[in-house]
Amino acid sequence: MGKGGGAVLIVHHDDFDGVASAAVLAGFYSHQSVKEFRFVPVQHDLREVWLKPELPYRRKSTEKMAILDFPYHPTADIWFDHHDTTFHSQEYHDHYLARTDLSCWESDAPSCASLIYHRLWRLQPSLDRYAELAAAADMIDQARYPSPEAYFKAEDPAIAINHGYPELTDGQKTELAGWLMRGTLHQARANMEPVIRVALARNDEALAQVLPRVELQGPVAVMDLADTGLPFLRYAPYMAFPQAKYALTLYKRGEGLAISLGKNPWLTFPHVDLGAIARREGGGGHSYAASVPFPNHVYGNPYPVARLNLIALVREVARLEAKKAA
Repeated sequence: MGKGGGAVLIVHHDDFDGVASAAVLAGFYSHQSVKEFRFVPVQHDLREVWLKPELPYRRKSTEKMAILDFPYHPTADIWFDHHDTTFHSQEYHDHYLARTDLSCWESDAPSCASLIYHRLWRLQPSLDRYAELAAAADMIDQARYPSPEAYFKAEDPAIAINHGYPELTDGQKTELAGWLMRGTLHQARANMEPVIRVALARNDEALAQVLPRVELQGPVAVMDLADTGLPFLRYAPYMAFPQAKYALTLYKRGEGLAISLGKNPWLTFPHVDLGAIARREGGGGHSYAASVPFPNHVYGNPYPVARLNLIALVREVARLEAKKAA
């Protein structure tokens, strides 16, 4: 993508790191006379869409498309990602390796936002205003919180925004990208105050109901929230069982269900590659955190299949952990 105006479509992962990545890239191009941005958040249930030669997001052929914090697609004009499981085929990987633009994949980058920031800051030092946002994305994506309790207190503005993010509509997520692009984390947190207040109150109430549902099966804390109406509280299992090495949760996500696989960020040990496990089941992510989607449009009622997969994945993680420790 060269200098000059025009519209930029930013397709980004539908989470804090994704929207932070979108804000940093938009900030970069706003200094190059780009005035129009369109933000499209996407979730990891689009493998079939991503294998097609064209993606359905461009409104006109002149619209430049960036894909951030999400698997590679050859039609992206620029792309950044840090997930281990980013290439859906060897053909896509080969296509990426032949690129000569700013696109970049670094699986050891702590967040996609910081990858973009450090990559583009060399070209545009004025991007130093996004250093705080990039560091916040590192904290969120790597779960660098002092404790599970500190996460749920959410005194840090980035943690508070992360709590409120799932409550936002796509339009509100576009507003958040703009706030982060033009302002600070504290300003964005203030703008989101009504949503964050509701989310934190709901989470406090839900914790009391979630914690008794956590079961410890060997090294894995397990939760099935699919039929409860309760929100997905990623780090709640470690409040119930601090000694658990992993947590697997079945929960409602969008129009379907998903299984989250995570390593306990408060324990240090050589862990199982959760991203590789998830990819074999049609999901993806990192070695330390991943997910497997079960969308309604594929499964109709996905619960029976998702529940069987939860049981199988718990056994697989426990088996691989035992094998690694032997």
